[in-house]
Amino acid sequence: MLRHQAPIRYYDDLLSITAPETDASVDGRTVSVTFEVTGCDMSRPSENSDGCHLHRYLDTEGYTNPDTEEREVGWYESAGFDILMGAPGEHTFVLRLHKNDGTDEAWEPEVLDSVTFITTAEGDDDDSAED
Repeated sequence: MLRHQAPIRYYDDLLSITAPETDASVDGRTVSVTFEVTGCDMSRPSENSDGCHLHRYLDTEGYTNPDTEEREVGWYESAGFDILMGAPGEHTFVLRLHKNDGTDEAWEPEVLDSVTFITTAEGDDDDSAED
């Protein structure tokens, strides 16, 4: 579970979610997420101990694929990804930067970004965010 400690610190120059946009309306179950990371190389910890990776959270919980029910929290590439939504409604998605140094701890101070969007229907998986 993602727990925020006050004050939440956002470092736009290190991590930024570029899509979907805040308050976007998404028709369907698939939300395409893109982001930018600067200041570290995205990779698996076993590939680069000086790099970083992301943890993904949906509505304060570690992301779980609703179709497979498998946890898919870690993300190790600089490319964007799709997330599948369960129920329609308002959702908040958070990315948090984590160390590759063997601890799997979040960066200090915490580096994260979030976006809130609305899914309007349970539709086909080939839909994406629109304003």
